[in-house]
Amino acid sequence: MLGGVPFHIETQIVASNAAGLTSSLPSDFLFNVGQSATKIHLLLSATDTRSAGEYIGQILLNYDSGNQSAVALYVGGNIRDWVATSNGTINTTTAPYVEEVYRGDPAPGHGWFLGTAVYDMMTLDVDPTRVLSSVRLSDTNGYLGFFIVGITIEHNPFAVVNGTVFQESWRGVVAGQVVQFEAVDDGGQVLATSSATLAADESFSATFTYEGACRVRAKASHWLSDLSPDVTLNSSGPTTIYFQLPNGDATGDNSVDLDDLNRVFIEFLSTDPSDTDLNGSGKVDLPDLNIVFLNFARTGE
Repeated sequence: MLGGVPFHIETQIVASNAAGLTSSLPSDFLFNVGQSATKIHLLLSATDTRSAGEYIGQILLNYDSGNQSAVALYVGGNIRDWVATSNGTINTTTAPYVEEVYRGDPAPGHGWFLGTAVYDMMTLDVDPTRVLSSVRLSDTNGYLGFFIVGITIEHNPFAVVNGTVFQESWRGVVAGQVVQFEAVDDGGQVLATSSATLAADESFSATFTYEGACRVRAKASHWLSDLSPDVTLNSSGPTTIYFQLPNGDATGDNSVDLDDLNRVFIEFLSTDPSDTDLNGSGKVDLPDLNIVFLNFARTGE
């Protein structure tokens, strides 16, 4: 525990002194996450820092959407020398998100050094609405390195919802069908979203970054949405829900009306895969029209 934060210490690195610190990780380091998060705490220090303001590397937050968030590392800004009393090196930082959390004996392997060592904790905010795939730290300076001693990631609490989704009037392949989910309150406001891919037996498993009372709505491409009864989502165990989705929403607006009928008429006899092939037969024909007539004037929940 340093700075009030319990740290994950990399086991492949030789353990340090009684304070529980380690020697440095490699200067190019990838830490896989695979979950939504709120904050990242890093134990950082650098070596041979002699030029204030020098750019020595970066931290990349990689999201599953393909987006990235980068934090540049500058000597004297958000990173400093691990040797607190060394002459000629930069021993201070100015960034408000960096704080000193350890000052004392150096880690093993640095027995040649008789002074005081320091480690700083850098705290970075993470976009909690996305899945954080990984954290990458790269040293961009050939002679001036920085060290990662520990990393802790604060995760959102997440709840698991599983069950089945029955898609009415469907003759096609079930496995691989994507279903969108929303956790909503009594007023219909969306509290969290998720998605899942159906298995061949119509089963699914979806995760939500929300805990508490709600109802869960399921919606697939040309099916109307279905809304579950009141449930309570929590991270202590999965919640099981069974959905049944009425077919016929060819336009995807969550209602079956003249627009859907017109869409099917326009693509009638087409053999190109589309949302108008409502029964998954591989073509748009009379059974698809019958599905629209069967559920005409219905809206999703």
